[in-house]
Parts: sequence; structure tokens; C-alpha cells
Amino acid sequence: MAEPAPGIFVNSFGGVGSKTFVRACVGRDGRAALAPAHGHLRRPPPSVPAALRVVYLFGDPWNAVISFFGRRGGRHERHSFDGRGGGPAPDWARKHCRNIGGDWQALPPDWDLAAFLAGGRDLFRLEEHYANWRDAALPYPVLFVRFEDHWRHLPAILDFLGLPADAAGRFPPPAPRRSDWTAQPEAIRAGLDALYGRFRARLLAEPPVFLRPPAPTR
Repeated sequence: MAEPAPGIFVNSFGGVGSKTFVRACVGRDGRAALAPAHGHLRRPPPSVPAALRVVYLFGDPWNAVISFFGRRGGRHERHSFDGRGGGPAPDWARKHCRNIGGDWQALPPDWDLAAFLAGGRDLFRLEEHYANWRDAALPYPVLFVRFEDHWRHLPAILDFLGLPADAAGRFPPPAPRRSDWTAQPEAIRAGLDALYGRFRARLLAEPPVFLRPPAPTR
């Protein structure tokens, strides 16, 4: 039986490499070890154990949404805690929308990415998910990390997590994404920009790694 995960919790809105990231942080495989250290909570908990280190992992929302709908056709090994892929899951995007607290009932299970973008509504409410964490006044610190840049900032990340410097070797090197917006046709790019352009610009303007300290106590 896998040992329980150390005091680390990684949250995200999904589609940003969070399972790869948490696996490297924890240094173990298997659902028993990794699932407690990973989540997609829409709102941060009001308190956490004093020893718990909390990370909010964010990334390019264009790639994230492509990933949501790409998993309708199959999931590769990085989409699970057991290192195995999976077959088609036609309603995966709808299930994930429900999992992160979005407007999942308005998302037909048979919609593909083009149909979703044509609908003109961010049913996942990704910017709200991020803002709920970014703007919250909490009694514990949260480290915000952009997945696309985390390799360049591993010393700061490991220091926050209380991990030794040699834990950097557990993080796999950068690899091309299967859900890459640059490989999409122009109509899809335009739809992503219309729906998520403002949010994407907000995230790109954020530092790649930054600490939101605990709110002052009264």
C-alpha cells in the first residue's frame, strides 16, 4: 500500500499538468498517495493544517480547454494517477465542468470543442475559479505557479514545499503538449480568443511564481 502523501496540496482548474506536477512533488505513484495531494476546488478552504503547503497551479487556458475536449477521444498516461491511459470518454468535458463547479448542466455531453466555443459562454467559469483563489484573504500562504514556467523556478518551489534540492530531478523535462492551441485551425483559435482572450492576458501578466501571503490577523 502506498504511503500517504506528504503535506502538499496542489489545486488547479484542470488541463494544466497538475497530475504531472503533483506526482513530482510527492515523489510517489498511485492514487492512495497522490489523490489527497491534488484537487480542483473552486474555492479555497477557509483553513488548512499548519504544516500543509498549498500550491495553485495555473496555465494557458486555451490549451486547458483544448485538453478538456481532447480527452473525449482518449486519455494518455499523464491524465491518471496510475500511469495508465484510457479509452474514449465522450462526456469527459461535462464531467470535469461539474467537478470544478462550473455550469455543467448547460454543457451537452456530445459537444466537441468547436460546438462549445460557438456557444459563446465559458461554462467552466475558469477566470472565476482562478479569482476565487487569487483574491481570497486566507490565513495560510498559497504559492501560485505557472505550469509552463515551473521548470525555471524549481528552487523557489522546492523551498516553499520544504523539499530538498535534489527533488528537482523528479520533475520531467519540458515536452510538447498534445493540447497545443498553435496546432488548431484558425476558427478554433478565434473562438478561444473570443472566449478566453482576456483571461489568458491576465494570466500571462502574472509572475510565473508568486506567493500570496497569509492575510493579516485582526
